[in-house]
Amino acid sequence: MKKKLIIIGYPDKPGVPEVARRLRGLLAKDFDIIGEDLTRCMDLEKIDADLAVVIGGDGSILATARRMRSRQIPILGVNKGKFGYLAAFHEEEMENIHAHLLNGNAVASERMMLKCELVRNGSPVHETLAANDVVVARTQARMIRIRLYIDAEYVATHHSDGIIVSTPTGSTAYSLAAGGPILEPDIHAFLLTPICPHTLTNRPLVVSSDKTIEVEQIQATAPAAVTIDGQVRYPIEPGDRVRVTQSPYFFKLIEVKTRSFIDTLREKFNWGGQTHDATE
Repeated sequence: MKKKLIIIGYPDKPGVPEVARRLRGLLAKDFDIIGEDLTRCMDLEKIDADLAVVIGGDGSILATARRMRSRQIPILGVNKGKFGYLAAFHEEEMENIHAHLLNGNAVASERMMLKCELVRNGSPVHETLAANDVVVARTQARMIRIRLYIDAEYVATHHSDGIIVSTPTGSTAYSLAAGGPILEPDIHAFLLTPICPHTLTNRPLVVSSDKTIEVEQIQATAPAAVTIDGQVRYPIEPGDRVRVTQSPYFFKLIEVKTRSFIDTLREKFNWGGQTHDATE
């Protein structure tokens, strides 16, 4: 029986319909293409498919993982963005997708996700998943004051631009730009990275994913918001808490077995330059 496949793209990426058409031609013989979602109109939690091919950049892949909610099926990314860190294939490599899927060279890596709750007056008012990160940060050019708790234990008060709570997958995103370390994607941990803290003693912290992280805005020195994967934003008020725990659902990302995590880092970050030789 053929595996069921859905093609997903986003309207903000030019050329997506043409790439989708080419993918149908490449994959229709050996896969049952059950549909396309190029306008964000489908309920991905209810799709009856074995694989989702997502056309776009890293943001398109992250948005698809969130939209799937409890129905996490493997995602294969075809990069039409700038960086394409999460995509297994570039647009120019599409002809190789068919062979990799059929010969078992493309496998799904399970990545932890976050459950984020915005708690106001003791009750959640918003709840969503995150595949990369949850960011509590200022929305104007003034620092905010926030308290950090781990398993209800007070950790520190930050006078800063905010704080990033990241998955290992998200360690190569905003957290990296803010000075955080890179974590291997199969580690189960939270990465807590302050954003421009007003003290040299505030440093990134890695903690076990079985913890509960809470960030409380304690002073209305400036407007603030919580942002999920850089795409979903909710304003927060003094006294609000952003509660982050590990989601029971795992983001499943298709990777090519012949390309290791280190290979990807070396390629995307240009470590050693294009002519680097491991024997040098």
